[in-house]
Amino acid sequence: PLDKERIKSFRRKESIIRSNAADLCGFFIIMDLIHKIKNTIIRENLIQKNDKILIGLSGGADSVLLFNVLYQLKDDLGFEIKTCHINHSYRVTADRDENFSREISEEKNIQFFSKKVDMKQFSIDNSISLEDSGRILRYNCFNKILETENRLGGAAKVSCGYKRATGGTLVVMDLGCTLTVVVDMEAYQCDKNE
Repeated sequence: PLDKERIKSFRRKESIIRSNAADLCGFFIIMDLIHKIKNTIIRENLIQKNDKILIGLSGGADSVLLFNVLYQLKDDLGFEIKTCHINHSYRVTADRDENFSREISEEKNIQFFSKKVDMKQFSIDNSISLEDSGRILRYNCFNKILETENRLGGAAKVSCGYKRATGGTLVVMDLGCTLTVVVDMEAYQCDKNE
């Protein structure tokens, strides 16, 4: 007969096995995602050897996932990454998001840029929506960093992760005159002037 202590011991072991199985399952899902993204990058020629990618890192799930995936692929595909956080000074968590973005970048020895802007005031001053204000301020900052970095042989492309209304992740790669948008591992290009 099993005593109560042996039953507790079995339940603890079963719990550990279930937890490890869930972790292992998550690992394989992430590895599959990284493999799909790598294949899309190669198939669509999104990143070339020696490219320098500036990742827009908000601190949210989508941009952190993008950061981690590109971090995993950078050595294999031979490109460099840098990160940039734009603190819009709008949400209560804005400073915490900036600090988190800085910490995860520094943890992996990735060069980090940040800029604090007043999105609400910019929106009022220019009579535009908060969303448009945030986008303009973000890309103005990215462009200034790119201009400086390009003079120094630095970052040449911007990559940002966004959540779509349908729930999938959208990855935008700014390749100069065109935007390459990766939606669920399919790439679409559009002229930035359209």
